[in-house]
Amino acid sequence: MKKDKEHSLLTAFEEKLDLLCGKAQPLSVLVALSGGADSVALLLFCKDLLKKRGGRVEAYHLNHRIRGEEADGDALFCRALCAELGIILHLEERDVPTIAKETKKGLEETARQVRYDRLEEVRSRRALSYIATAHNAEDQLETMLFRMARGTSLKGLCGIPQKRGTIIRPLLSVSGEALRAYCGKMGICYRVDSTNFSDDYARNDLRHHALPAMKRVNSASAAHGVALAEALLEDEELLCSLVPSGRLSREQMNALHPAVLRRYLVREVAEKRADAGLEGAHLKALCRLVKEGEEGASLSLPGCLRVRIFKGGLRFEEDKKKKEDYRLPVCGECTELPEGRGVFWVTERQKFDEFCLKNRKIHKLFNKEVINSATIKGALFVRPVQKGDRIRIGGMTRRVCTLLGEMKVPMEERESYPLLCDDKGVLWLPGKAPRDGSKEGECDLVLCFTDREDRLKKEH
Repeated sequence: MKKDKEHSLLTAFEEKLDLLCGKAQPLSVLVALSGGADSVALLLFCKDLLKKRGGRVEAYHLNHRIRGEEADGDALFCRALCAELGIILHLEERDVPTIAKETKKGLEETARQVRYDRLEEVRSRRALSYIATAHNAEDQLETMLFRMARGTSLKGLCGIPQKRGTIIRPLLSVSGEALRAYCGKMGICYRVDSTNFSDDYARNDLRHHALPAMKRVNSASAAHGVALAEALLEDEELLCSLVPSGRLSREQMNALHPAVLRRYLVREVAEKRADAGLEGAHLKALCRLVKEGEEGASLSLPGCLRVRIFKGGLRFEEDKKKKEDYRLPVCGECTELPEGRGVFWVTERQKFDEFCLKNRKIHKLFNKEVINSATIKGALFVRPVQKGDRIRIGGMTRRVCTLLGEMKVPMEERESYPLLCDDKGVLWLPGKAPRDGSKEGECDLVLCFTDREDRLKKEH
């Protein structure tokens, strides 16, 4: 029975590889090797299959320096494994935490970007056909649930693509349990990332709680998630194929089904500004502009792009409104924003309590939170929202622009919305809770914000 399962697994892998890459050309693959069970199994599959076909397989491992000695151990393991299997290993090291700090991006996002950039560079240099990653069925279901929890479109619910350019994921239909069993059958050890056991990451929370609950309802839930993703992708491709080519008049746009109209507008914006970063709220407002806007009415979009109703259609132009840019250090208790946009007040909790006793109405003017000052990383400063800003609250890393939408902040005010930051990133978005971990221990510091500057000064 075990031999039948092993044969079935290898056969399914071969069929998937043929589907993704075709059978004609000699196949050469660069395997993204982390040292975990999934990537180790992927490496073994590729080695056996490409040896039979006369193809070529190499491996790549990135030591991202996030987990210290444990990451060093992963690198040593990958080196030993590839030496044992007779496979060329490209082993590199990058200081991802420092890169994340310099680029002001999240650690996970930065690690992913660096890893894929380096994989593509090595693939191109070594003249390999594809990069193969070891995402499995549980990864697919987890991604779908994660995107659904954060808010997404039909395209987002399609999950992880099986193929994107030179990147292939031939294990998306295989369970993690089957891959671990295969490694055990082959007598090959693998590494386990200790961060996988922590619920500090939203994906881990889903992996530890949501996925097991779904599996208890139906043991095949991960497989059903994969099937759903494939079906949704077909639906998405069909809807995109219905989008008319060329520029449409407003009358023609209004004649489109709403699902087709949204995709038409996304395409139009992307052609004008590929990095516009169109969010759901922007798209909703753009659809409303097409449906209800009068001649000359306009809408400001991300990336300094403005769309205007013009001669029965849409005209895109540069948004002349200059994005507000400042960085104010929090040196004392009171930090005033430019042009009377408001005041941040950062003070000891005892002082704030005494102040509120003397000015009983003043606390009603504030967005107020308390934190532990020991959790602040480096210096505090205030700045407006920047593209890509994220904050981790409620166990999830959320985009600031999404949170502002939930708070009903008008779109024209979102880019100038003030944030309290430290060297780690966004610490507090007024109107929401402060960053996860900032309330651990004794909360001795009060963070306050009010846009009622004149009233504050009078009371103070």
